[in-house]
Amino acid sequence: MPRPTSRNKVTQKDVAKAAGVSVMAVSLALRNQPGISEENAKQIRKIADSLGYRPDPALSALIHYRGSKSKKIRAALALVTGWETREKWIDSRVGRLAWEGARKRAGEFGYSLEHFWIGKNGIHAKRTADILRSRGIRGVILAPILLPWAAIDFPWEHFAVVTLERNSDFPSTPHVSPNHYADISRAWHHLLNLGYNRPGLASFSWLSERNENRWEAAQYIQQIRHQAPKERVPNLIVEGSPNARLPVVQTDKWINQYDPDVVLSPSPEFWQAILESGRSIPHDVAFASLQTQVNDEPVAGINQHREEMGAACIDLLHSRLLRSDFGMPDSLAGTTIDGDWIDGPTAPPRKAKKSPK
Repeated sequence: MPRPTSRNKVTQKDVAKAAGVSVMAVSLALRNQPGISEENAKQIRKIADSLGYRPDPALSALIHYRGSKSKKIRAALALVTGWETREKWIDSRVGRLAWEGARKRAGEFGYSLEHFWIGKNGIHAKRTADILRSRGIRGVILAPILLPWAAIDFPWEHFAVVTLERNSDFPSTPHVSPNHYADISRAWHHLLNLGYNRPGLASFSWLSERNENRWEAAQYIQQIRHQAPKERVPNLIVEGSPNARLPVVQTDKWINQYDPDVVLSPSPEFWQAILESGRSIPHDVAFASLQTQVNDEPVAGINQHREEMGAACIDLLHSRLLRSDFGMPDSLAGTTIDGDWIDGPTAPPRKAKKSPK
């Protein structure tokens, strides 16, 4: 079949004529919409590609604009969770903030956002996917999840999916994630300016593994930049699940042995463990959170901007839907959100200050 020229632009009508189908069928096939069999859709897309068909971006934008104006809610999007109980993640502090940020941005685009639970260990994943498809929901935000990709029986190829936080078990999924490296760097910069010189990192193994040890890697780089080997505090990584008991014994032993002057941690459990060990914060040891929004009390540390992360997921998902970009892309792409330092009573200025190198 002849390729198009700038003077002979191929239209959907041309594709329909070559394929022997209606223009509506071509439109559905090119947008990966239901209403046409997958076999016919593939054949139509193959013919369109051979003809050199390319969508008109100006026309697509006009159609999108008119569609968004025609009704208040254009379509529904899904936020999918898979923790122990239905509300486990979405009722957590970071989950609630991300949910609210995503729901607000979804409304700005004319979408509604609904929560779906695939059950513990993903046992309801296939059923959830069937419900989404029957309701015409094509856009999915996958919340942080502890299961490997292969363990979830979900037909990803039929959906535009964005993951909240990068996950090595979902290798090709567009994602929105905290910038762990930048957050550690920013925390060190402020702590050194406040007079601390022995920051120690404390976390749980399950959280470190989920984040591919990016906090630990960034901590190591900062230690190399600012400390002699004998001054560096080894990381405290406690084994256990998200429901593990307070790591009081491990934290007490670690502080006694390595004497950090400030504990950096993404988990409020270590803040509580310090207090349970009989120490005072910040008199005996200071504390800086890498996720200030998860703490009940005011703390110094990094605000990860979870609301903005939720909104960014909608931005990314919206762009995929506009391009009918379903399934897993060939290459990994994502957005990172830098956190900001917040001063707090758990890490006040010290008398002797050390300037960062």
